[in-house]
Amino acid sequence: MNQHPNRLCGARRSVPIGVFIWAITSFALADHWPNWRGPDHNGISRETELPTVWSEQDGVLWKSPLPEWGNSTPVIWGDAIFLTCHVDDRDLLLVRLDRTNGTIDWTRKVGTASTPRGTSGVTGQAARGQQKFHATQNLASPSCTVDGDVVIAHFGSGDLAAYDFAGKRLWHRNLQEDYGRYTIWWGHANSPVLHGDAVISVCMQDSLVDLGKPPAPSYVVAHHKRTGQLLWHTPRPTSAMSEPCDSYTTPVLQPTDDGIEMILFGGLVLDAYDPNTGRRLWQLSGFTGNRVIPGPVVSGDKVYVTQGMRNPLVAVRRGVSGQLGANSPLWSYDRGTSDSSTPVVYRDLLFFVT
Repeated sequence: MNQHPNRLCGARRSVPIGVFIWAITSFALADHWPNWRGPDHNGISRETELPTVWSEQDGVLWKSPLPEWGNSTPVIWGDAIFLTCHVDDRDLLLVRLDRTNGTIDWTRKVGTASTPRGTSGVTGQAARGQQKFHATQNLASPSCTVDGDVVIAHFGSGDLAAYDFAGKRLWHRNLQEDYGRYTIWWGHANSPVLHGDAVISVCMQDSLVDLGKPPAPSYVVAHHKRTGQLLWHTPRPTSAMSEPCDSYTTPVLQPTDDGIEMILFGGLVLDAYDPNTGRRLWQLSGFTGNRVIPGPVVSGDKVYVTQGMRNPLVAVRRGVSGQLGANSPLWSYDRGTSDSSTPVVYRDLLFFVT
């Protein structure tokens, strides 16, 4: 959010100067920033000597007006910055900027869609099964992902597309058309990730089963990054009901002794998958709370999870399957936990904003 409705990288166009990207880093960046929360999926940059204070005069290298607004976080590969915008509540755009000076290299129209803002007076249980976006959010909420070969753009409309660095479209598909309408309450905002040749997308949403309606699927799916061909699709049903099914989080890829595992949190379940096959590796259930905005954080052999709507933050050991219980959490903390922001673990310290 993924990326969530309440995280903004820009402002509404009602501001006279428009929308700006603030480049506060030096020209000598060594790291790519290829996806949501960075190269290690943990929100930590290895860069040094970054400015800690900035204003119109201080700490700003350049600023560049953008075509309207969006909530997606910019991703960076070399001198290329990629982000998405939603213009006039119609055009879904992918934009490439030059990292050295902020000029727009190219803009591509990925699709066309209008942001669902309400349900025409329908409220309560009757409104379930339909997305409703906050006023501070639009369809350009998921962040791009990039690997030096392709850039992947995704939108809350379900549009998913791949482009090369020259702006040539390689393929396009719509996940709502492929797998059914999104039923997440406050707007789909999960960002895709790249692993090898696979573009991996996740959908964790209200199943509607308690309403007696046909189940709305939650799933993890992978497509080939250059062709869009389906590589694998794994259903992800949980026992959660109503809004606790919803998760706005992005998959976290982390190394293991046997390769790479992909960790998800949502629907009151923490689980991990083999990103090469989609096979579930382990699952820990029994979490409490509601919909989830903060993503899981991995450090060493531990996963830190903030349960939804300011419920306790817990630490669990990776690879532990079963039911969360008295012996499962390594520890739990319940004072002032975050509703939206994802924690950061640095060395032996865990930081979160409350």
